[in-house]
Amino acid sequence: MSGGLSVKRSISWSACLALWLVLAAAGCGDEEEGPVCGDGKVEGTEECDDGNQDYGDECLPTCLWATCGDGFVHRGVEGCDDGNDVDTDACTNACTTPRCGDGIVQAGEACDDGNRDNSDSCTNTCVQAFCGDGFLELGEEECDDGNRDNSDSCSNSCLLATCGDGFVWFGVEACDDENEVDTDSCTNTCALPTCGDGIVQAEEDCDDGNLDNSDGCLNTCLFAWCGDGFLRRGLDEDDSDYEECDDGNQNNHDSCTNDCRMATCGDSLVWLGVEACDDGQDGDDTDECTDACALPTCGDGATQPPEACDDGNLDNHDGCLNTCLLATCGDGFTRADITSSAEAGYEECDDGNRSNFDSCLNTCLAADCGDSHLWIGVEGCDDGNLLNTDGCLDDCTPASCGDGHTQQGVEECDDGNLDDQDECLTTCLLATCGDGVVRLDIDDEEDALFEQCDDGNLLDGDWCDAHCRFDCSLGDRQELVDDHCYMLFGEETEESLTQPASWSDARAVCELFEAHLVEISGAEEQEAVSDFLSAAGTLLTDLDTWIGLTDRASEGAFYWVLGPDRRLAVTYSAWNTEPAQPDNIDDLGGVPADCAYLFYEAPTAVGSAYATWWADDDCGTARPFLCEYQWE
Repeated sequence: MSGGLSVKRSISWSACLALWLVLAAAGCGDEEEGPVCGDGKVEGTEECDDGNQDYGDECLPTCLWATCGDGFVHRGVEGCDDGNDVDTDACTNACTTPRCGDGIVQAGEACDDGNRDNSDSCTNTCVQAFCGDGFLELGEEECDDGNRDNSDSCSNSCLLATCGDGFVWFGVEACDDENEVDTDSCTNTCALPTCGDGIVQAEEDCDDGNLDNSDGCLNTCLFAWCGDGFLRRGLDEDDSDYEECDDGNQNNHDSCTNDCRMATCGDSLVWLGVEACDDGQDGDDTDECTDACALPTCGDGATQPPEACDDGNLDNHDGCLNTCLLATCGDGFTRADITSSAEAGYEECDDGNRSNFDSCLNTCLAADCGDSHLWIGVEGCDDGNLLNTDGCLDDCTPASCGDGHTQQGVEECDDGNLDDQDECLTTCLLATCGDGVVRLDIDDEEDALFEQCDDGNLLDGDWCDAHCRFDCSLGDRQELVDDHCYMLFGEETEESLTQPASWSDARAVCELFEAHLVEISGAEEQEAVSDFLSAAGTLLTDLDTWIGLTDRASEGAFYWVLGPDRRLAVTYSAWNTEPAQPDNIDDLGGVPADCAYLFYEAPTAVGSAYATWWADDDCGTARPFLCEYQWE
């Protein structure tokens, strides 16, 4: 048997010891050796043999397994071992020390049910459960709060506090008289009697238990009545207690009458602030009180002397004004009730005056261009017609030159633009040669009306001839190239009428005719000038001609002179290279040489052309000179 068993053996220790001594003596002197307990060998009838004499381990010195009840305390396994079968002494039959909860009623314990449940008949302290011990005994108690207070939620009899148990539950009940009488000093809900508790007490007319003042019982537990200030609801209109309103007063002149009906016009009661009078709506709107409970007045809808009309509205745009006068043209109000212009009384406008010079005519029609009345500030004229050839156009603006309409007897033409260079001038006169304006609308030079220029006169010899063509006729010889007129002076031929001149005199002659010494702007113009001077192929190698180039202002800085106050920088040059020009040395070897002239150079090879170059010379040398005029 294992040494861990806890069941007591039935043989006592003293009996076992006696038996062992007898057996030992019987074998003494015997030549054969039997099993020896304690030799550490399990032999024969031995249950164990650990070879020691320790009664506290699992194998006793008797070679039996340690068990509960053997009288020896097995260390680490048993709490005690008294070697008997008595369960209620100091050591239980399970070899444990007695304790509350071991299931064995010991001395000092009223009970011991061996569990930790405080809700049965035996508590965890081994005391019999009782009302007031603070533990709820299931099946026996409704509650147990462990005190002797009957005013909390659990009574001293361990019953839950309830209304009617005769104990006032503090904080929950106001009273508890332990009866079912609802009309005494404590109601059946354990509350003190009060208005609104639904119980009619002494001095109460009623008590419907709600806070609704609109039913038959007020919150003051009085019967509702007309004049209590609360509107009674839920009644039919034919009920004698039916209320439309209830203002809580006895004033018949406010919005609610004393019979709790809404004040209305015709109830014979004057509603102050709303009605001026109330004669019970007698059907007579012409007496001192109208059926609208108002004193007779203009606008009440009833025509009374001295009113011409009364339509009862505030609309001044119908047939009756707010002044109760019939609407008329000139009253200042435009009628809106008549939409057909064919109907009498139709108005487009009404400004209340008799002026025909504003936006509304005396006929109450809107002013319009063509009505023969001048609308001041808007129209410049109004002749009552739609003609555009008289002094007033069809948009009522005065006819004027440039309006695009030719005014008969006043204008020759009117093309409505500000262009002076077409067939009609901005003065509304037909364009003619000599009017000072060049026509640009004709491109055909064969057309008799074609103009290259127009200087405002019909004279020849002033750059523009009597036919408005370029006039290039001055000088001994002339040539017109595009819009440039080249004129040679001082050619010294039999036909020549002029003489050579110094550069300054030549410049003055050119500027006298509003021209200038020629300015050569490029190779193309250099060639054109050369061709002109060579008289279309005639050799003029001796014709050295002044041009408009000088460096008088600053030596070496040549510029073109195009007039008294106009200079132009040099962008093209044709200076001679052999000898190099300009050299500031005149043809006689002196200085300075500040003015330029154009000269011819003979060809260097057979068949080659003459060349023209520039050179500088003394400005005082008399030479032919070439003037240039350019039309803008």
